[in-house]
Amino acid sequence: MKRISLVIALMIIFSINFVSAEKDDGEAGVYRLVRSVSYDGSDSSIVYYYEVEYDSNNNGIKSTSYDGSDVLIKYTLFQYDSNNNITKRFFYNGSDVLKGYSVNEYDLNDKITKSYYYNGSDVLKSYSVIEYDTINNLTKVISYDGSDNSVVYYLIMEYDSNNNMTKETNYNKSYILSDYTVYEYDINNNNIKDLHYNGSDILRNYSIDEYDSNNNRTKRFYYDGSDVFKGYSVDEYDSNFNKTKVSDYDVDDVLLNYVVYEWERY
Repeated sequence: MKRISLVIALMIIFSINFVSAEKDDGEAGVYRLVRSVSYDGSDSSIVYYYEVEYDSNNNGIKSTSYDGSDVLIKYTLFQYDSNNNITKRFFYNGSDVLKGYSVNEYDLNDKITKSYYYNGSDVLKSYSVIEYDTINNLTKVISYDGSDNSVVYYLIMEYDSNNNMTKETNYNKSYILSDYTVYEYDINNNNIKDLHYNGSDILRNYSIDEYDSNNNRTKRFYYDGSDVFKGYSVDEYDSNFNKTKVSDYDVDDVLLNYVVYEWERY
């Protein structure tokens, strides 16, 4: 499992749909996420849940979040171009008030190159310019303030010869180091360790991952910068390798919370 950071994931999700993966069983074996439910570990009560609707091209056109009492929290509407790239996302709160929207631009290879965020009054709040290397690895994200076009931060990515991201570095608007993360991999290119450092090269925390024979991550162990164990998570999968459950535990093996994912075949 190759590494995609949280920041990058938030950028890339603008340009992908919600399809999980294909299963090579000689038939149409594509699965898509339709629902995820987050539970409190202490009593298994629902904290919130998330649902996705799709169009005939299997593009996610609406994602909706509810709390444990079925009260609408927020929802997002998606628009696509002819290549099934997400071009716009509209963000609404639970009272159907538009809170903002994003607009994305793409190159000829369908790689997202710019993303703009506007508030509900059509005021540009921020935008990002995204760069790639010659083999389409994401290498740089520059975020700008929409009011004056000043730089807010820089994000720089580095890769190994297998195109695994090995380092992700954040710089502030003055290009002074803010923090960085180093990623390590096994021989199967599975991301097995993440080390998070501050701008003074001090280790803040890290995580270690374990995988099964199908290269699905099964456990993640969390430590602080002094090697103190902080807890762990367990991932479960169905026979089609779709992730069905993620459970978080504390250092005493007490279940804190868990999320159940539901998929459908189409």
